[in-house]
Amino acid sequence: MIKDEITTTIISAIVGAISGGLVNYFLELRRDRRNDKKERIKENEEIHKNRPELDIISYQDHYYENTKDVERCNIEVFVAGVEHFKTGKNVSAVYNNSDLDKTNWHCFSYLFKNMGGTDINSINILMSSKEYVCLFESNEVDYMLSKGVINYSICYDKKIRVGETVSLKLIYNKDRIPVSIFSSIMLIGLRDDNGRTWEQPFFAPEDKIYESHQIDSAEYNRMLRSDDVYDKLEKVDKKVYNILMKVLGVN
Repeated sequence: MIKDEITTTIISAIVGAISGGLVNYFLELRRDRRNDKKERIKENEEIHKNRPELDIISYQDHYYENTKDVERCNIEVFVAGVEHFKTGKNVSAVYNNSDLDKTNWHCFSYLFKNMGGTDINSINILMSSKEYVCLFESNEVDYMLSKGVINYSICYDKKIRVGETVSLKLIYNKDRIPVSIFSSIMLIGLRDDNGRTWEQPFFAPEDKIYESHQIDSAEYNRMLRSDDVYDKLEKVDKKVYNILMKVLGVN
């Protein structure tokens, strides 16, 4: 009987020690997680505080000027409206022929300054909607439009240190300037000195830009590509083909 009591006491002590140890372990784990969460919040606040950010410090609408007489900028982009897309063996875009007539061109120039706390390694001019507008470097417009190329981003791969400026010229067909009342149709993407990626909604052709916010690098890279648009067009083309075959009674 005494032996059983001793055994029970020993077992109870062991169970109590283990239980107490587990309780302490989980309490410590909980404290560590709480501290980690606080550290992450603090780190994210610091990253946001020191984020890269472009501000517009100069803007000009060159309505009465010939485009070729406007001073050159670091980045010169032609904004081309897509008439429609051609699918089939190769997906391509059809543009208005008047876009190639430089006498129809109308441009806006911007001077941006990195007002943030981190150097910018590269920037990208992007379309926020990949439906009806493509972007091209101004010196490649003739070739790109004639070939029906689809492109949604222009990269400026040079460092812009804190306090430095970069100039942008946006060129449009004066009769075909895409705008949006409710949201920006363009974005400025930033890749900072730490490899982080950011975006700023850009309300071109107005002199309006929102503050930068961090985005996932995978999403950033997706915005640079045209693949998703090609896939979408190919799916639409295949769907139309299948409907046509059904109407014609072809299996």
